[in-house]
Amino acid sequence: MGGIGIWCMHFIGNRAIILSHGESHAQIVYSSGYTAVSFFLPIAVLLGAFYFIGISEGASPWRITLGGVLTGLAVCGMHYVGQLGIANYTCIYDWPHVLGAAIIAVLASLVAFSVFFRLRVAWTNIWWKRAACACILAGAVSGMHWLAIVGTLYRYRGLSRSAQSQLSRQQIVIVVLVLVSCPFPSKPSSRS
Repeated sequence: MGGIGIWCMHFIGNRAIILSHGESHAQIVYSSGYTAVSFFLPIAVLLGAFYFIGISEGASPWRITLGGVLTGLAVCGMHYVGQLGIANYTCIYDWPHVLGAAIIAVLASLVAFSVFFRLRVAWTNIWWKRAACACILAGAVSGMHWLAIVGTLYRYRGLSRSAQSQLSRQQIVIVVLVLVSCPFPSKPSSRS
């Protein structure tokens, strides 16, 4: 969820940002350092949140609340750390949009976690209910990203010689496609 769902969505969403009427030299370039940190940030925070919520069979409301808040803040944190990785623009943020993006991410995470963790035992074999929770979280990440981007002004600062070797938009898309297409190990079947 952290690496594929949140991180990949952010960079595919940023791929849609076209600056200076599409001139290739003026498109967003990313620093590899901040981009890497933005990948691991939601993974680490979500690992902690899911562990904390699921530590016992019955997830308590305060554990779900803390986990939802951590998840929402991880979504926002990943976005803004990813934005720090933009090497050729200075981002200027409209604070009401930042606050609105954080509220969207936290509230949607709380709703998805509340529904999922409170009803997970009853949902063991009901895939569409789990898919509904995934859609809530996907909507939270996309909605937060959209609102945050609407409230961002990009001021071109050019590329230094060292920044010219950074990751282009096309290279980021290739990284995203590789991550998304990696096969995940499946659980062994209990049927023999």
